Amino acid sequence: MRTLRAIYRLFLILLLTGVLTTIWLVRIPFLGKTGRLRWRGVMVQFWANKALPIMGVNLSVKGTAPVPPFCLVSNHLSYLDIILFQSLMPCVFVAKSEVANWPVIGWLARAIGTRFIVRSRRSDVVRVNAEVEQSLLDGEGVIIFPEGTSSKGDGILPFKSAILGSVINIGQPVAYASVTYRTPEKERPAHLAVCWWGDMTFADHFFNVLKLPTFDALVVFGDESVEVTDRKKMARTLEEKIASTFVPVV
Repeated sequence: MRTLRAIYRLFLILLLTGVLTTIWLVRIPFLGKTGRLRWRGVMVQFWANKALPIMGVNLSVKGTAPVPPFCLVSNHLSYLDIILFQSLMPCVFVAKSEVANWPVIGWLARAIGTRFIVRSRRSDVVRVNAEVEQSLLDGEGVIIFPEGTSSKGDGILPFKSAILGSVINIGQPVAYASVTYRTPEKERPAHLAVCWWGDMTFADHFFNVLKLPTFDALVVFGDESVEVTDRKKMARTLEEKIASTFVPVV
């Protein structure tokens, strides 16, 4: 039963993705830069809003999502975080370069305009900060996961400050949010079934997520933006604020 459920859900997600991609490719040649950005946001948000119930996700939201242009910082538990945020607002992400090569998710990440950073190359931060700055100036919403990797949700990992250089440069206030997950009582706990960390492989993990009958996701938006002129102080402040609203998964 679980395997059949996963196969059926996977089929629906692939069908949804294929239909919307076709519509996107047909429309995009007739749009200018601003139109493409707006249309991409509409299409991806529609996809995410349909994909979440297909996967059995019950999403709850506290607080109010920011309106583009914005920079938002969040803790990071899974690739599913991206779908949650995409369902709530048009946005692009900053992600580690490895994501670009993941099956399905990598293609989708590139399609929605994700900015990829090579973490092993310090100089790459300068390039990505410039791209983030341009995205904000173009009126886009940008989401950053400053922990640098996803975790099992037993706490908040230390925030890296270098990637916040772009918002410091243009004086952009930074919004924040926390994400957490819960599975039903008789299912595997969320830190094993939903969070994606350690040496978990994407394909096996995603298929097992689709096997779950349902699970809960909670996004809590902060009630104020942070505006600090020192990136290290901003990183510490955001880390503290997110930790104060975060509900541990473990």
